[in-house]
Amino acid sequence: MAAPAGAKRTSMSTKRAVRLAAVALLAIVAGAPYQASAQGGVSSLPHSIGVGDEDLVLTSCGVSDTLLSDIYIVSLYLPWAPPEQRPILDREGPRAVRIDIVYDGDLPEDVPSDWAERLTSVPAVHRKAITRTYDHLRAHDVAVIGYAPDTGTTITVGDEIVAREAGSGLFETVLHLWMSNDPVSENVAQGLVSGTCDG
Repeated sequence: MAAPAGAKRTSMSTKRAVRLAAVALLAIVAGAPYQASAQGGVSSLPHSIGVGDEDLVLTSCGVSDTLLSDIYIVSLYLPWAPPEQRPILDREGPRAVRIDIVYDGDLPEDVPSDWAERLTSVPAVHRKAITRTYDHLRAHDVAVIGYAPDTGTTITVGDEIVAREAGSGLFETVLHLWMSNDPVSENVAQGLVSGTCDG
């Protein structure tokens, strides 16, 4: 899932944005759907993933998108049937959130502003872990934030561990970015509480 050697992240320039808009317009005129994300999707999510000694089941998912493309998919894995929102936030058992980057282009160099604003209110150690995770992400990468009582919270990007912390605090901080009164993505929030992952 890692980016090709030498791949660099760049800020989206005005010229690139104009090119994307032009391609989208041409696709609409031609009657063909425009998709910036050619790989991945809800249908490609694994049915289960392992965290600690537990196999967790895909429970729900949501897609963060823009007018032109899907950006990433957030999926929730739990050891029980689709839950209500409160148990997702409060339950002490193993849980995992998987983030699939489905956008084909270069990610912004810095953490997006809507994320940065919310990160100002989280513990500094968690802010650093989330920022470090973002710095590792490239197109089509997969990040997994997993919590198990015996191992604590671990964040991986591909096969690389980028953050680890005892307890569930870091996991809860990440989950609250989407499951709060002011989520970074309403689409993702609604998908995660839906108890389904139909795409």
